Amino acid sequence: MDDMEHWDGPDNLDGQDNITVEIIREFLVLAETKNFLQAAEDLFVSQPSLSRHIMQLEKNLGLPLFKRTTRTIELTKAGARLLPYAQRMTKVYEECNAAFAQKAKDINGKLTIGVFPGIAAYNISDPIGSFAKEYPKIEIDSVEHESCTLKKMVSSGECDFAFVLGVHGDPAGEFAKLRFAEDVLSALMSSEHPLAKEKSVSFDQIQNEGFLLPLKNGDLHKICTYAFKKAGFSPKIAPYKTTGRVNIGLVGQGLCITLHLKKNATYLCRSNTIVMDIKPTTKVYIDLIFRKDMASAAGNNFLKYIRSYIDRTRE
Repeated sequence: MDDMEHWDGPDNLDGQDNITVEIIREFLVLAETKNFLQAAEDLFVSQPSLSRHIMQLEKNLGLPLFKRTTRTIELTKAGARLLPYAQRMTKVYEECNAAFAQKAKDINGKLTIGVFPGIAAYNISDPIGSFAKEYPKIEIDSVEHESCTLKKMVSSGECDFAFVLGVHGDPAGEFAKLRFAEDVLSALMSSEHPLAKEKSVSFDQIQNEGFLLPLKNGDLHKICTYAFKKAGFSPKIAPYKTTGRVNIGLVGQGLCITLHLKKNATYLCRSNTIVMDIKPTTKVYIDLIFRKDMASAAGNNFLKYIRSYIDRTRE
């Protein structure tokens, strides 16, 4: 039977369970990702919690919203019908917040925001700059450090917020997190390399290459170490101790290969180097972290602003 022909529930969202805008937002993210695990990671909720909220929404509507299989999910006709309404609901909610935020622009305060090196590829400076313009009475300071240092600074109160890098399974710990962007680990090699015409490479294919690794204790070194361990791979280390664009120069001459985040690598790439996907994929997350007990008006307005920016860029 067509799922739109069988309607045994209420004709609105006013059931016994409380359906919040956040649950509607969860529905939208799940509809976009078509994967419960990925949606849960993007939303920073547990998978059981997300499943419970979706079932709660389906119960209130009296209809299934997703066709579930072992590998993926798809919207049912009811889900497709709800989708534009859900999009409008979240848009109206953001517009309402924006309308009442006009008064909030008179808020005074100071925010210290930490960023990791190499933020240009992720447009992190854009929302920070536009927030500063929209809230001129809030003083903005920024600091740049590796993610491990930024986490300590947020924990101690030296930073109010920090944009940090992480991989799947990183514990949230004492912080609240908001997913800002994603990237993947990639290989940089000479455009003359024998594998240069391949669409992707595996660690097995490049096991005999000399690897130029990032400096120890940095974000990228930790991400590379995580990827090697996950793949059961022990790299051969190239005999160079260089950083940044010097690394790219050595790679371009075919003296070694190196690993980098794909968006950043594309940003740094030269005509004699190429960026190559690595299989299996190692996902890297760019998260905004902050203390769970954050209560400042300036901080809450910054958080709302960033969340709205993320929603707009997802549309």
